[in-house]
Amino acid sequence: MWGSRTENGQLYSMRNLDWLTNVGFSKFKLITVYKIDRKIPHVTFGFSGVIGALAGMSAKGITVH
Repeated sequence: MWGSRTENGQLYSMRNLDWLTNVGFSKFKLITVYKIDRKIPHVTFGFSGVIGALAGMSAKGITVH
């Protein structure tokens, strides 16, 4: 899919958050899986109480950061 632009044609995606580790967010990690009828399944990663996705990916390989 990505041709010669990446090793083996694969896309590797990540997000590095430079948040302080001792502020308490790490206690509320959240992985949300969406499986809606006739829609593409996807997953988001974040923290409970924080609106929006910090990162995520669909079953079609589309990522969000």
